[in-house]
Amino acid sequence: MSKKGIIVIGGCPATGKSVVGKILAEMLSLEHIDYADYLLKMKAAKIINNEIVIEEAKAKRILKEKDEAVISGVYTFDYLDVSKVKSVYVLRCNPKILFYRYLQRDYNLEKIKNNITSEYLDICLKMALKKMGYEKVNQLDVSNDEPHYTALRIYYSLKNGYMIFDRVDWLSQVSRPFDMLLMK
Repeated sequence: MSKKGIIVIGGCPATGKSVVGKILAEMLSLEHIDYADYLLKMKAAKIINNEIVIEEAKAKRILKEKDEAVISGVYTFDYLDVSKVKSVYVLRCNPKILFYRYLQRDYNLEKIKNNITSEYLDICLKMALKKMGYEKVNQLDVSNDEPHYTALRIYYSLKNGYMIFDRVDWLSQVSRPFDMLLMK
């Protein structure tokens, strides 16, 4: 398995990107970068009103220097040299599970609504496909999977050269007023 290239682990908040990314990086003997934490550490981002604000030019310059790594993050694509990206794995999780994870993280209702809506409408997947194309983007339903299992699935996908595209259709499951209230 050729190591050269960047492997991106994307998805909505609380889908397990950072944990899976760390495990996968260890399996591949690569550096793991949680893009938000890394940019804060490199002084290419600041926290303002409990939100991370990224200095785009600086972030692009810093991340474009990377030739190989496992990078976890939601908006990673905006700051990477896409020609260096080997594969993208978008982690998907049932919005009803994410709802409880967001409550545990103490997200405010507006942030919960935005993230739940993004997951229902495939926003992270669509963003990845638009930036990277169908040849590089994988989709994994991690709703009921442990992070080690997800990392193993990705590892074997990379090792054996196959794509993963789990079926995800959260909108077909919207049936109760609760779901409609959370969506914008």
